[in-house]
Amino acid sequence: MMGNVPLEQIVRSLLTALRMRDESAYRHSKKVMYYSLQIGQNLGLKDEQTELLKWASLLHDLGILVESYYVFNVNGEQKSKHVNLMKRHQPLAVEILSTMEGMKEIVAIIKSHHERYDGTGYPDGLCGEEIPLLSRIVAIADAYEIMTRIGPNNTPISHMQACFELKQNAGIQFDPKVVGAFFRYLRLDKNHLISIFIIENDIEHFYLIFKLIEDLDNIKLARGYNQSIVTEAISNKGYDLILADISLPWTDGFELLRYIKSEFPSVRVALMSAYTNLEMRKKAENLGAFAYLEKPVRRDEIFDVVDRIAEEKIVV
Repeated sequence: MMGNVPLEQIVRSLLTALRMRDESAYRHSKKVMYYSLQIGQNLGLKDEQTELLKWASLLHDLGILVESYYVFNVNGEQKSKHVNLMKRHQPLAVEILSTMEGMKEIVAIIKSHHERYDGTGYPDGLCGEEIPLLSRIVAIADAYEIMTRIGPNNTPISHMQACFELKQNAGIQFDPKVVGAFFRYLRLDKNHLISIFIIENDIEHFYLIFKLIEDLDNIKLARGYNQSIVTEAISNKGYDLILADISLPWTDGFELLRYIKSEFPSVRVALMSAYTNLEMRKKAENLGAFAYLEKPVRRDEIFDVVDRIAEEKIVV
C-alpha cells in the first residue's frame, strides 16, 4: 500500500503515463514482464518474489517518460549525440519511484538491472550473487526483448541469434543460472504466445510472411486456402489473428471480414491488399479490421501487429 492507495493502482497509473508517452516502450515493458515471470517460474520463486518481479519488470524503463523524446524520437544523425542519455533512464526511474512510499524493494530491483555478472556494469559495479536475483532476471528478459525487437533505431536479430548471445555472455554479463532458466522455459513451453492463421492463395506471399516472422519465439503460423478449412480453424483452433488477403478465389475479403466479425466478434482480423487505397483501408477499419496491410507485407508492419496482439494478451 502507498498511504491509502494500493501499490497496484499506483503502478497502473504509471504504466498509463508510459503508454501515453511512448507506446513502444509500454509494449516492451509488458513483454519483459512476460519473459521475467517465465524465468521466475522456472527458478521456483515464491509468490511475494513473483509479485515484486512483476511490478519491477513493468516499471524498469519508467525513466523513458522524460528521456524518450531525446533518445528514441530523433533521427539517426542526432542519435549518436544522445547515446549517453540511454544510461540515464535507469537512474531516472529510480529517482521517480524513490519518492513514492512502498516502492523500496521495486526500486532496488530496477536500480541493479544494468549490473553485469562480471562486475563491470552500473551503477554500483556489483558482481555475481551481489546483484539481486530479481535484477538478474529482469536483465536477461530485457536483453532478449531488445535484441529481437523492431524499433525506429533498432535492427532486430533472430530468436536463435539472441539465444546465442545470451549463452555467449553467461558468466560475463548474465547469471548462468538465470540464462539456464530462460532456456528451460523456451524448451518446455508448448503454448504459443500468439497464433496466426493466414488465408492466402498466393503461396509465394505466404512464404514471405512466414520468412519474416519464423525467428520470432512463441509464434504459431498456419495457412488456409478454402472456406471449409478457414471455418474450422476459426471455430476450433482459437487463433489470435486471422490474416486474410482481400482477393480470394472463393470470397471477397470484406465479406469474409463481415462473416467472421458477425459469427466470432472477438476474433481479430487483419486484411492484406496489393493496392494502396485509402477508401479500402477506411472500409476495413469501419468493419472492425485489426489492421490493414499492403502487399508485400513489410517486416515492421507484421512485427507491429504481433506486438499489439502480445500487448493485449499479456495480462498485467
